[in-house]
Amino acid sequence: TQDIHYAKPEDAEYQDILLAVQTNNKISDENRLTMKAEDLSMRSQEKMIESFKDLPEAIENTVKISERCNVNLTLNQILLPNFPLPEQETSADDYLRKLVMERLSNRFEVADARVMERLDYELEVIEKTGFADYFLIVQDFVIWAKERGIVVGPGRGCFLPDTKILLKDGRQKNIQDIKPQERVISAFGNKRRVKKVLSYDIDEEIAIIKSKMPIFNLRLTKDHKVLAVKHKMCPVNSIKGTICKPSCNRSCKKNLWSGYNPRWIEAQNLKKNDFLLYPIFKLRQIETKFDLLNFNHLDSRLKGNNKYVWYEIGTNRLIQKKIKRYIKLDKKFAQLLGFYISEGWSRSRRKYREATIGFGFHRNEKKYIEKTRKLLKQIFGLDSSVVFHKTKNSCQVLAYSRIAARFLERLCGKYSQNKDIPYQIFESSDEIIIALLTSLFKGDGSRKDTMRVSFDSTSLNLVSQIKVLLARLGIMSSIKIRKPQKKRRSKPSYKLTISGKQLFKFNKLFKEFQIPVKKQKFYRNDTFIWRNYIWFPVKEISFERYKGKVCDLTVEKDSSYVANEIAVHNSAAGSLVSYVLGITDIDPLKYDLLFERFLNPDRISMPDIDLDFTDVRRDEVFAYIRQKYGEDKVAQIITFGTMAARAAVRDAGRALGLPYAFCDQLAKLIPFNPTQGMKVGWLDKSLQNVTELKSLYQNNPDAKKVIDAARQLEGVARHASVHACGIVISKEPLTDYVPLQRSPQDENIIITQFEMHSIEDLGLLKIDLLGLKNLTIIEETIRLIKELHDEEIDISKIPLDDKKTFKLLQEADCTGVFQLESSGMRRNLKELKPTELEDIIAMVSLYRPGPIELIPSFINRKHGREKVKYLHPKLEPILENTYGIGIYQEQMMRIARDLAGFSLAEADTLRKAIGKKIKVLLEAQKEKLMKGMMENGIDEKTAKEIWELFPPFARYGFNRSHAACYALIAYRTAYLKAHWPIEFMTALLNADSGDTERIAFLVSDAQKNGIQVLPPDINKSFVNFI
Repeated sequence: TQDIHYAKPEDAEYQDILLAVQTNNKISDENRLTMKAEDLSMRSQEKMIESFKDLPEAIENTVKISERCNVNLTLNQILLPNFPLPEQETSADDYLRKLVMERLSNRFEVADARVMERLDYELEVIEKTGFADYFLIVQDFVIWAKERGIVVGPGRGCFLPDTKILLKDGRQKNIQDIKPQERVISAFGNKRRVKKVLSYDIDEEIAIIKSKMPIFNLRLTKDHKVLAVKHKMCPVNSIKGTICKPSCNRSCKKNLWSGYNPRWIEAQNLKKNDFLLYPIFKLRQIETKFDLLNFNHLDSRLKGNNKYVWYEIGTNRLIQKKIKRYIKLDKKFAQLLGFYISEGWSRSRRKYREATIGFGFHRNEKKYIEKTRKLLKQIFGLDSSVVFHKTKNSCQVLAYSRIAARFLERLCGKYSQNKDIPYQIFESSDEIIIALLTSLFKGDGSRKDTMRVSFDSTSLNLVSQIKVLLARLGIMSSIKIRKPQKKRRSKPSYKLTISGKQLFKFNKLFKEFQIPVKKQKFYRNDTFIWRNYIWFPVKEISFERYKGKVCDLTVEKDSSYVANEIAVHNSAAGSLVSYVLGITDIDPLKYDLLFERFLNPDRISMPDIDLDFTDVRRDEVFAYIRQKYGEDKVAQIITFGTMAARAAVRDAGRALGLPYAFCDQLAKLIPFNPTQGMKVGWLDKSLQNVTELKSLYQNNPDAKKVIDAARQLEGVARHASVHACGIVISKEPLTDYVPLQRSPQDENIIITQFEMHSIEDLGLLKIDLLGLKNLTIIEETIRLIKELHDEEIDISKIPLDDKKTFKLLQEADCTGVFQLESSGMRRNLKELKPTELEDIIAMVSLYRPGPIELIPSFINRKHGREKVKYLHPKLEPILENTYGIGIYQEQMMRIARDLAGFSLAEADTLRKAIGKKIKVLLEAQKEKLMKGMMENGIDEKTAKEIWELFPPFARYGFNRSHAACYALIAYRTAYLKAHWPIEFMTALLNADSGDTERIAFLVSDAQKNGIQVLPPDINKSFVNFI
């Protein structure tokens, strides 16, 4: 094996610079650590074979060892620890419900119907998603902390097994066998990665969708959504029982089909003749060359150079036939692949001289026979022979080459049931696709005078791939299953059929495989291609009881996939359960917070509650969790510091021995990177956009040298440290799931070697325990009040309409008040004159880049100086608390629900689609929203104006749940300052005692408020302010 430190030999220079940066040396320093003496890049097969030419068995033994290694990391499962239940309890779901009912009176004197309905809904979703243990674990350590005076800050749909999922290369795979990171085709025709595979048990009624085109009926939970269109009947009086559709040739001015817009519809709401959709999948076209060395085993007898590969066999090293090393995927090779997939076979395990490629034909198919022989000669340089069967009308074209045989069988498979179309075909031009499909149809296709062409195969994957490729060419096809005959014990086969009007398009494209077509007055048109989808009607919806496993996928970006040839949807914030349990202190009903922002029933993933604790006592909470669940099951999480563009320039320059001033000048020319997630590529972008930087790069050799090095270092991990707040809890010892190590900064701290995103992908429970200084100030103030005045303060029960507190806020006396201390915020508070917590929530949300420009209008509307306007009366109850200004993401979700009929889960998907600015998804959501609003009686002009509110929402809309939590902490600090100013200021001074400039400012502020601060006295002073 090779000791690999970088991918390519040319990266050796940059690896050496990185090593110099890490060891704080210059590359010119003598006796420094360096690796330049050796080639530590990833080597090719040829080089590895050449390195061990005197010991060829070493290569063979390496292959044998690697084949015996099996590393399997199961991703995206849910590995929640089991909360230790009291002895008399047997179910986490039942115990959670019991705790909620027991603690309900702590939050509500009378729990009305609204409260109980919301609790029942949330508990039902929690039980359904299997997260009862999560809530029990979190409430346990939060209550433990509160009981010890540690201040805490506020902090489904599925399918039955064996449902066929359409993969990126057109193959189909059972849903339960899908693995995370596999790529599927989304409902919008995109190639998307699977993030999670979910599975759980149900006992409920399910829906069964029987439709026009798919092979198998789709069986799914009733609430799961599919991409569909509600049908409309033909308005022409003389025609009865006909569905209105764009493929209709009848003369009609109404064209009701023009209003057809795909939308997510629950399975239980579908009716007969509603349209389902199958997306047309298109990839960008890439020119492909295959390297035959990559398709052949490492073998000491295998030789090659830049042009050819060959075997040297026998004791005298006889050179076997040389084959071109690089094969271009062009029209000719596509034709050969088509014949191989339909009629070919290979025998590569035979002896070197006997390894065979074969093709079977009818003896009368002379054109195909000669074509295949010609292609073998042109592509591989192989001579071939034709062997006729003695008694049957069949023959075989045979050619001999172990290299070519292995290449074809590894590219396409060996036998009829497991041969596939290579993925590279899907990234090819239409010309190449047509060439391959033509040969496929010549091999296993059949033409009949009954206006149809078909393709038969025992491989479902192969006919599925052909369907995907035909759809890309604009041709519809359907697949039917042929069940095996019991007597013959045969396997099922699949027939792909193209018929009717589609044959005209087929004949236009497939010049070498023409179909006899009769012109007719009428062609069936209940299935059609339109708007990049194949549309087909529902034939029947039925329901039945089901008890057992169901599965769902979480798919990146598009949140959708294709199941049984139908486009389907995949299935922290305001939780009333969290509020009642005491996890958070914000009432989601009072402050209009949405549960779907916390746990979306359409998108099952681990909930995420960020919890704030006093920064000086956070470690106590962590110690409690370790003691409760076991030190071997709890750890902190690693984080990696990467080189940003500016730092990369400075570090590379220092390692190269260039003057600091010069490198600093270059670094300062690089603009601030506002996209924090863009860790690589910002330097390239800066070179394009910053003229002075570009000029230096082009004209100054030193600048070019530094920037070239920095471009390679940008985004590279520079050091590891402990994540500021993340911990992981496991049900089994953590070493069963992740590697561990000691912290580089403190060897007593155990951390994971996987960072937080990988921890989440593994399905482990990650909890963020944030240390917040302001909570320490609150805790210290409460302690001083008790110590000096013997008065207990329960900060969670202070009145939220205290006049003295709002007077302090109206006067902007906000030194030490969380989130409200800055000069700009104070100026706005003086003008706003807040009178309720809602005003503080709004200001916390608005005082950020972007929405800050809306603050003057918000203030003027509050005081009646500016008229509040609504585009539609239905917007008033949603926006009245913010005077007609959209501030919160939850408002956007409610607009989608109340005006367009979205579920809140759908509205959350809309929010994310707009935020990510994915054009295809955005257009689909826009159409869906506009359609929904117009169906709810809103005219098109107003609907468009309302839609224009949404992009700004996504740009600056704030999570209301977060804003409410921040506002509550702000209010609590203001309350303490208003009622206990000396104790509050003492706590504030102690919290900032290490910052001399801050202390001077705080002392000055205290004196302005009539609080005397005595100077230090060696005879009277203590460590802290008292």
